[in-house]
Amino acid sequence: MELYHEGQAKYVRDRSIAIDRFESSIENFRRFDARNTLAKDPILFVGSSSIVFWETANSFPEYPVINRGFGGASIPEVLHYYDDVIKKHNPSMILFYCDIDVEQGRSPDIVVNAFKELVNRIEQDFPTTPVLLLSMKPTLIDDILGKDVRKNKLLSNQLLLEYAESKEAVNFVDISSSMIGESGRLKDDIFIGDGMHLNPLGYELWDPIIKRAIDNIRN
Repeated sequence: MELYHEGQAKYVRDRSIAIDRFESSIENFRRFDARNTLAKDPILFVGSSSIVFWETANSFPEYPVINRGFGGASIPEVLHYYDDVIKKHNPSMILFYCDIDVEQGRSPDIVVNAFKELVNRIEQDFPTTPVLLLSMKPTLIDDILGKDVRKNKLLSNQLLLEYAESKEAVNFVDISSSMIGESGRLKDDIFIGDGMHLNPLGYELWDPIIKRAIDNIRN
């Protein structure tokens, strides 16, 4: 693994992205929204692929849920499509998950500042709407993604926790600890074959944590 990381450092990949690379996904949302009556004052799930694969309507049937996760979206991409995936839905609560920025090699400071930019945008439009920032999950391939990815996820989570504690309407939700077994090792039966995305067992770990967080705020 050390030789692999040395190769990564020597042959740096171009990680730049086209900000509109998920335009087709957003257009599908626009068409769906135009044809359907959506939940009023919804609990909005938004973010990257961990939101996309989360069957939130099945996990939380008692809540008016809308899922607007798309692709492997970075925070700048969510900001780019903010009006489509957040503002238009007038949410009563927002749950946000994104780890792709760290996985693409950005530093915790840069990533957390992007989270803050998103929260600032939400506060301007919905000053009393609770925002739940979900912790970045460990994966089986963090070391393959980059030498410091796992460490930077942990640092980012700590910074997000400190930030949330300074904001009245922002809450940090630790979903990562549930993924660690009694041995202290990451559970390996909660991922699909790519070692990155959760299978149903993984989401079964997250669901009760999220339900408690939602209920604590609503009650």
